[in-house]
Amino acid sequence: MFTNNKKDSLFSSTTTADIFLCRQGSIVTEIACLSDEQILNTDFDKLIEYYLGEYKILPIELLLDSITKEISKIVIKESDISVIDEPITRDIDGVRVSLTIPFTGDHNLLLSRPSPYNPYIVSRYPYDKILECTNSSCGSILISLEFTLEALQREPPTFFDGIPGKDFLEIITSINADVAKHNESLPSFIETALRDRKQKADVYVDISKKFSIPLRHNTDAPNVVPISLKKVSDKKPEMPSMRQNEIDYAISQKDYENICRIIALAGLSMETAARTFVKLDEEELRDIIIAFLNTHYLGTATGETFSKTGKTDIRIPFDNKAAYIAECKIWHGIKSFQDAWSQLFGYTTWRDVKTSIILFNKSNKGFGIILDTIATYLANGKTHKIKRKKQNEWLCEITKDGETDHNVSVQVIVFDICIS
Repeated sequence: MFTNNKKDSLFSSTTTADIFLCRQGSIVTEIACLSDEQILNTDFDKLIEYYLGEYKILPIELLLDSITKEISKIVIKESDISVIDEPITRDIDGVRVSLTIPFTGDHNLLLSRPSPYNPYIVSRYPYDKILECTNSSCGSILISLEFTLEALQREPPTFFDGIPGKDFLEIITSINADVAKHNESLPSFIETALRDRKQKADVYVDISKKFSIPLRHNTDAPNVVPISLKKVSDKKPEMPSMRQNEIDYAISQKDYENICRIIALAGLSMETAARTFVKLDEEELRDIIIAFLNTHYLGTATGETFSKTGKTDIRIPFDNKAAYIAECKIWHGIKSFQDAWSQLFGYTTWRDVKTSIILFNKSNKGFGIILDTIATYLANGKTHKIKRKKQNEWLCEITKDGETDHNVSVQVIVFDICIS
């Protein structure tokens, strides 16, 4: 609500051009605040549609059939200007004529000058208040004028009989014409601003591809050890050689260690409530692991960092590839472990890939025998470095395909949810 104590006139405080420039500035500022994930992963047409809805200006529409008028008795104090030394003030009977004009649209337009405009016409419309439109009601222009009874008897005013008169309506029409031109130009303006913002995000992505995948840690997650997910390195990242058709990606070692820790905690929770989890199949157990991981990390290019692309594998997707892969298997003897191992290495095509093999024992009472079998298999394999972290967990470094510079990290972990 605007209260006008000084009786300023409608259509005189600013210009429609100033209003439009202010709106455009707000659009650019809001789009600049979009995150890279939002601008890169939201449908462009839907973004344009959203900002059109936010910033399209509604023209003024006067509800002429709902105009109300009120007349009230007042006392007007009038000075006798003929007496110079000691002016005399006298009370004169008069009336106040009040007019309420309902409207819809942007109330700011009522204070703006159209282009071109007639200053003389504009100055004729002083106002008391402007009530803004709300979701449940239209706005109102409150105008009042005071007259002495003597003046009214001498010459009845035509001002209110003609309000909103022809000149008033012409001003509104001119303002709405300006609004129509502005709204027509908005889609193009918004699209340009969005493309400028996307170009900056693309530049950032191009730069980030030269480094490890920037997993963002979820600060609300009760993580075991606070970690910094910024890549820490004393040497500069190497420029990819010309023979490479693409850039190699990898998650950091600290991220990998934290992922392995989260998986171990998830499995421990399953073991303590084995009666609940033993009922689940391979794919459902995999989904539990994914849920645990996604409570600790936020996706950089998708809603979830960890996702599924096959029946049993977990991965971090990035540019249609994977920088972390895990295979979940129910233990059915050493062959199930060998199958998981083969599948895992069938997926890995990048350098320094970080991986996990997660095994669940649901039906074998001799859990110790399972652990011994896995330990023997790993000891006799091609692993050039192996570390047994716990009784049920190993960390392996594998040289793949005889390439000394192509290593694969493998976490092998087994959980016992057998209840028989």
